[in-house]
Amino acid sequence: SQCGIALLTTCHGNSMSGMDKFLPSAVCLGDLLNEKGYQLNYMGGASLNFAGKGKLYETHGFTDVLGRDELLPKLENKEYKTGWGLYDDSLFNMVYSRFIELSEAGGKFGLFTLTLDTHHPNGHPSESCKGTEYKDASNPILNAVACSDYLISNLINKISESPYADETIVVLVSDHLAMRNTASALLQKGKRRNMFMIIDPSKNNSKKIKTVGSSLDVGATLLPFLGYTGEIGLGHNLLNSEALEEDRVSIHSNLKKWRQPITKFWEF
Repeated sequence: SQCGIALLTTCHGNSMSGMDKFLPSAVCLGDLLNEKGYQLNYMGGASLNFAGKGKLYETHGFTDVLGRDELLPKLENKEYKTGWGLYDDSLFNMVYSRFIELSEAGGKFGLFTLTLDTHHPNGHPSESCKGTEYKDASNPILNAVACSDYLISNLINKISESPYADETIVVLVSDHLAMRNTASALLQKGKRRNMFMIIDPSKNNSKKIKTVGSSLDVGATLLPFLGYTGEIGLGHNLLNSEALEEDRVSIHSNLKKWRQPITKFWEF
Protein backbone atom coordinates (compact mmCIF):
# COMPACT_ATOMS: atom_id res chain seq x y z
CA SER A 1 0.00 0.00 0.00
CA GLN A 2 2.91 2.37 0.63
CA CYS A 3 5.22 1.36 -2.20
CA GLY A 4 2.97 -0.37 -4.74
CA ILE A 5 5.03 -3.55 -4.78
CA ALA A 6 4.51 -6.98 -3.28
CA LEU A 7 6.23 -7.55 0.06
CA LEU A 8 8.74 -10.12 -1.18
CA THR A 9 11.80 -10.65 1.00
CA THR A 10 14.43 -13.23 1.79
CA CYS A 11 13.20 -13.12 5.39
CA HIS A 12 10.60 -15.31 7.06
CA GLY A 13 7.16 -13.89 7.85
CA ASN A 14 7.28 -10.62 9.77
CA SER A 15 11.01 -10.72 10.54
CA MET A 16 11.99 -7.57 8.60
CA SER A 17 12.94 -5.81 11.84
CA GLY A 18 16.49 -7.05 11.31
CA MET A 19 16.96 -4.78 8.30
CA ASP A 20 18.83 -1.47 8.64
CA LYS A 21 16.55 0.06 5.98
CA PHE A 22 13.20 -1.01 4.53
CA LEU A 23 13.10 -1.30 0.71
CA PRO A 24 15.62 1.56 0.35
CA SER A 25 15.57 1.50 -3.48
CA ALA A 26 11.79 1.75 -3.77
CA VAL A 27 10.03 5.09 -4.33
CA CYS A 28 7.02 5.03 -2.00
CA LEU A 29 4.10 7.28 -1.10
CA GLY A 30 6.12 8.83 1.75
CA ASP A 31 9.01 9.70 -0.57
CA LEU A 32 6.68 11.46 -3.02
CA LEU A 33 4.84 13.44 -0.33
CA ASN A 34 8.06 14.36 1.47
CA GLU A 35 9.42 15.71 -1.82
CA LYS A 36 6.30 17.92 -2.06
CA GLY A 37 6.90 19.40 1.38
CA TYR A 38 4.64 17.22 3.54
CA GLN A 39 5.66 16.63 7.15
CA LEU A 40 4.90 12.95 7.64
CA ASN A 41 3.98 11.41 10.99
CA TYR A 42 3.24 7.88 12.16
CA MET A 43 1.63 6.98 15.50
CA GLY A 44 0.86 3.36 16.38
CA GLY A 45 0.11 1.51 19.59
CA ALA A 46 2.41 -1.46 18.91
CA SER A 47 6.19 -1.63 18.83
CA LEU A 48 7.94 -0.04 15.85
CA ASN A 49 10.15 -3.12 15.72
CA PHE A 50 7.29 -5.42 14.73
CA ALA A 51 7.86 -6.46 11.08
CA GLY A 52 10.29 -3.54 10.74
CA LYS A 53 7.50 -1.02 10.21
CA GLY A 54 9.38 1.72 12.02
CA LYS A 55 12.23 1.24 9.53
CA LEU A 56 9.72 1.44 6.67
CA TYR A 57 8.56 4.92 7.68
CA GLU A 58 12.02 6.17 8.62
CA THR A 59 13.40 5.03 5.24
CA HIS A 60 10.64 6.71 3.24
CA GLY A 61 10.26 10.33 4.22
CA PHE A 62 8.65 10.29 7.68
CA THR A 63 10.09 12.65 10.27
CA ASP A 64 8.08 11.65 13.38
CA VAL A 65 7.70 7.89 13.93
CA LEU A 66 6.16 6.93 17.28
CA GLY A 67 5.20 3.48 18.53
CA ARG A 68 4.46 1.71 21.81
CA ASP A 69 7.71 2.59 23.57
CA GLU A 70 7.46 6.27 22.63
CA LEU A 71 3.73 6.66 23.41
CA LEU A 72 3.26 4.60 26.59
CA PRO A 73 5.06 7.22 28.77
CA LYS A 74 2.43 9.76 27.66
CA LEU A 75 -0.41 7.75 29.24
CA GLU A 76 -1.84 8.93 32.56
CA ASN A 77 -2.41 5.31 33.55
CA LYS A 78 0.70 3.43 32.45
CA GLU A 79 -1.00 0.10 33.23
CA TYR A 80 -3.81 0.70 30.72
CA LYS A 81 -2.37 -1.36 27.88
CA THR A 82 -2.60 -4.73 26.14
CA GLY A 83 0.15 -7.23 25.41
CA TRP A 84 0.61 -5.41 22.12
CA GLY A 85 0.65 -1.85 23.42
CA LEU A 86 -1.86 1.01 23.62
CA TYR A 87 -5.60 0.58 23.43
CA ASP A 88 -7.13 2.40 20.49
CA ASP A 89 -9.04 4.94 22.59
CA SER A 90 -5.76 6.13 24.14
CA LEU A 91 -4.04 6.19 20.75
CA PHE A 92 -6.86 8.07 19.00
CA ASN A 93 -6.88 10.79 21.66
CA MET A 94 -3.17 11.35 20.95
CA VAL A 95 -3.74 11.18 17.18
CA TYR A 96 -6.48 13.80 17.26
CA SER A 97 -4.37 16.11 19.44
CA ARG A 98 -1.52 15.72 16.94
CA PHE A 99 -3.92 16.40 14.05
CA ILE A 100 -4.98 19.70 15.64
CA GLU A 101 -1.37 20.62 16.41
CA LEU A 102 -0.23 19.96 12.83
CA SER A 103 -3.27 21.72 11.35
CA GLU A 104 -2.69 24.83 13.45
CA ALA A 105 0.92 24.95 12.23
CA GLY A 106 -0.43 25.58 8.73
CA GLY A 107 1.86 23.36 6.69
CA LYS A 108 1.14 20.28 4.59
CA PHE A 109 1.26 17.06 6.59
CA GLY A 110 0.34 13.40 6.61
CA LEU A 111 -0.66 11.62 9.81
CA PHE A 112 -0.74 7.82 9.70
CA THR A 113 -2.03 5.55 12.46
CA LEU A 114 -2.72 1.83 12.96
CA THR A 115 -5.40 0.23 15.13
CA LEU A 116 -4.88 -2.71 17.51
CA ASP A 117 -8.21 -3.40 19.22
CA THR A 118 -9.40 -5.93 16.60
CA HIS A 119 -6.24 -8.05 16.66
CA HIS A 120 -7.05 -11.75 16.38
CA PRO A 121 -8.12 -14.11 17.82
CA ASN A 122 -10.28 -12.34 20.45
CA GLY A 123 -9.63 -8.62 20.09
CA HIS A 124 -8.93 -6.08 22.85
CA PRO A 125 -11.91 -3.70 23.23
CA SER A 126 -11.06 -0.36 24.82
CA GLU A 127 -12.65 0.53 28.16
CA SER A 128 -14.48 3.49 26.62
CA CYS A 129 -16.50 1.02 24.52
CA LYS A 130 -18.52 -0.42 27.41
CA GLY A 131 -22.11 -0.72 26.23
CA THR A 132 -21.22 -1.12 22.53
CA GLU A 133 -20.98 -4.92 22.53
CA TYR A 134 -22.26 -6.82 19.50
CA LYS A 135 -25.74 -8.30 20.05
CA ASP A 136 -25.60 -10.60 23.11
CA ALA A 137 -21.84 -9.96 23.55
CA SER A 138 -21.08 -13.69 23.22
CA ASN A 139 -18.49 -13.37 20.43
CA PRO A 140 -15.27 -11.61 21.58
CA ILE A 141 -13.93 -10.48 18.20
CA LEU A 142 -17.32 -9.08 17.14
CA ASN A 143 -17.40 -7.07 20.36
CA ALA A 144 -13.95 -5.73 19.44
CA VAL A 145 -15.16 -4.87 15.92
CA ALA A 146 -18.18 -3.02 17.32
CA CYS A 147 -15.81 -1.09 19.59
CA SER A 148 -13.43 -0.29 16.75
CA ASP A 149 -16.34 0.84 14.57
CA TYR A 150 -17.40 3.25 17.31
CA LEU A 151 -13.89 4.61 17.97
CA ILE A 152 -12.89 5.02 14.31
CA SER A 153 -16.21 6.70 13.43
CA ASN A 154 -15.78 9.04 16.38
CA LEU A 155 -12.26 10.01 15.30
CA ILE A 156 -13.30 10.62 11.68
CA ASN A 157 -16.33 12.64 12.79
CA LYS A 158 -14.16 14.82 15.05
CA ILE A 159 -11.79 15.50 12.15
CA SER A 160 -14.73 16.18 9.81
CA GLU A 161 -16.25 18.65 12.29
CA SER A 162 -12.97 20.43 13.02
CA PRO A 163 -12.10 23.87 11.58
CA TYR A 164 -9.56 22.11 9.33
CA ALA A 165 -11.93 19.61 7.68
CA ASP A 166 -12.00 21.37 4.30
CA GLU A 167 -8.24 21.00 3.98
CA THR A 168 -8.14 17.36 5.05
CA ILE A 169 -8.51 14.00 3.31
CA VAL A 170 -9.18 10.93 5.48
CA VAL A 171 -8.18 7.46 4.29
CA LEU A 172 -9.51 4.29 5.93
CA VAL A 173 -7.87 1.05 4.82
CA SER A 174 -7.47 -2.44 6.26
CA ASP A 175 -4.02 -3.99 6.22
CA HIS A 176 -5.19 -7.56 5.46
CA LEU A 177 -8.21 -9.86 5.67
CA ALA A 178 -9.07 -11.01 9.19
CA MET A 179 -6.87 -13.82 10.41
CA ARG A 180 -8.37 -16.77 12.32
CA ASN A 181 -10.61 -15.46 15.09
CA THR A 182 -13.80 -16.20 16.99
CA ALA A 183 -15.91 -15.15 13.97
CA SER A 184 -14.04 -17.09 11.26
CA ALA A 185 -16.95 -19.47 10.67
CA LEU A 186 -19.20 -16.48 9.94
CA LEU A 187 -16.64 -14.79 7.69
CA GLN A 188 -16.26 -17.87 5.51
CA LYS A 189 -19.94 -17.65 4.54
CA GLY A 190 -19.51 -14.38 2.64
CA LYS A 191 -17.26 -12.74 0.06
CA ARG A 192 -14.28 -11.24 1.83
CA ARG A 193 -12.70 -7.94 0.80
CA ASN A 194 -10.28 -5.43 2.25
CA MET A 195 -11.64 -2.01 3.16
CA PHE A 196 -10.41 1.04 1.23
CA MET A 197 -12.35 4.26 1.74
CA ILE A 198 -11.33 7.85 0.96
CA ILE A 199 -13.31 10.57 2.73
CA ASP A 200 -13.31 14.24 1.71
CA PRO A 201 -15.15 16.03 4.55
CA SER A 202 -15.84 19.01 2.27
CA LYS A 203 -18.09 16.89 0.01
CA ASN A 204 -21.39 15.20 0.85
CA ASN A 205 -21.63 12.89 -2.16
CA SER A 206 -20.52 9.27 -2.11
CA LYS A 207 -19.62 6.73 -4.77
CA LYS A 208 -18.81 3.04 -4.70
CA ILE A 209 -15.96 2.07 -7.03
CA LYS A 210 -16.50 -1.41 -8.46
CA THR A 211 -13.08 -1.66 -10.12
CA VAL A 212 -11.26 -4.68 -8.73
CA GLY A 213 -7.95 -3.78 -7.13
CA SER A 214 -5.58 -4.71 -4.34
CA SER A 215 -3.48 -3.01 -1.68
CA LEU A 216 -0.91 -2.29 -4.41
CA ASP A 217 -3.31 0.40 -5.69
CA VAL A 218 -3.85 2.36 -2.47
CA GLY A 219 -1.12 4.97 -2.90
CA ALA A 220 -1.76 5.63 -6.60
CA THR A 221 -5.51 6.04 -5.99
CA LEU A 222 -4.92 8.53 -3.18
CA LEU A 223 -2.63 10.87 -5.16
CA PRO A 224 -5.37 12.64 -7.21
CA PHE A 225 -7.22 13.55 -3.99
CA LEU A 226 -4.09 15.46 -2.97
CA GLY A 227 -3.79 17.19 -6.36
CA TYR A 228 -1.22 14.91 -7.97
CA THR A 229 -1.25 12.30 -10.73
CA GLY A 230 1.04 9.34 -11.16
CA GLU A 231 1.58 5.69 -10.37
CA ILE A 232 3.43 4.12 -7.44
CA GLY A 233 5.25 0.88 -8.17
CA LEU A 234 2.83 -1.59 -9.74
CA GLY A 235 -0.19 0.30 -8.41
CA HIS A 236 -2.85 2.05 -10.47
CA ASN A 237 -5.47 4.69 -9.76
CA LEU A 238 -8.68 2.70 -9.24
CA LEU A 239 -10.75 5.71 -10.36
CA ASN A 240 -9.25 5.34 -13.83
CA SER A 241 -10.55 1.97 -14.96
CA GLU A 242 -9.16 2.03 -18.52
CA ALA A 243 -7.40 -1.29 -19.19
CA LEU A 244 -6.99 -1.67 -15.41
CA GLU A 245 -8.45 -5.16 -15.22
CA GLU A 246 -6.06 -6.46 -17.89
CA ASP A 247 -3.09 -4.85 -16.11
CA ARG A 248 -4.17 -6.17 -12.72
CA VAL A 249 -4.51 -9.75 -13.96
CA SER A 250 -1.10 -9.53 -15.64
CA ILE A 251 0.57 -8.09 -12.53
CA HIS A 252 -0.91 -10.58 -10.08
CA SER A 253 -0.18 -13.56 -12.32
CA ASN A 254 3.47 -12.52 -12.67
CA LEU A 255 4.32 -11.51 -9.10
CA LYS A 256 6.02 -14.79 -8.23
CA LYS A 257 8.10 -14.61 -11.42
CA TRP A 258 9.20 -11.11 -10.44
CA ARG A 259 10.55 -12.13 -7.03
CA GLN A 260 14.18 -11.55 -8.04
CA PRO A 261 13.79 -7.99 -9.42
CA ILE A 262 11.44 -7.00 -6.57
CA THR A 263 13.86 -8.21 -3.88
CA LYS A 264 16.53 -5.97 -5.42
CA PHE A 265 14.70 -3.01 -3.82
CA TRP A 266 16.13 -4.27 -0.50
CA GLU A 267 19.72 -3.75 -1.75
CA PHE A 268 20.98 -6.99 -0.22
